[in-house]
Amino acid sequence: QKQLNSPCMYRTVVQVVRHPLSFLSSNLAFGQCVECWTLVEQLSVPPIYLYTKRIRAAIKHNRKEIYEQTGGRTWDSTTIDVLLQGFMLYWVTWNRLIESVADMRFRVEHTDLRELCELLQLGSAKSCQTNPLTKYKSGAHGGEKDVITR
Repeated sequence: QKQLNSPCMYRTVVQVVRHPLSFLSSNLAFGQCVECWTLVEQLSVPPIYLYTKRIRAAIKHNRKEIYEQTGGRTWDSTTIDVLLQGFMLYWVTWNRLIESVADMRFRVEHTDLRELCELLQLGSAKSCQTNPLTKYKSGAHGGEKDVITR
């Protein structure tokens, strides 16, 4: 909230974008965060909060009924449709918002981290090219196997 009412605290704003289908798949598997919508709803023009009531209700219902990280693998087709529409709206709205302030954008699936290191001057050219890339702790949910298109 402080950032919204103050000068930018960052020298460079980099937008990290995931492929929309990858984003949708992950959100069906783990998208149980109602609170995540707050900032996007507050800042969107035109406001999207009228369209997010159904998705909030679907997520809250899932939390109440099955509080497990099972997502789209257990929801009925009507709920999946509501969630997909909501998550698509979220992806488009968030990316439009951040794009307006980002200095650059890259898609995580198609980025050479060594080149990005050099571009953002996170180290010398030599250190960016010679330091081993280490993967941060991450998890796989098998979402890439979920059918999200018909």
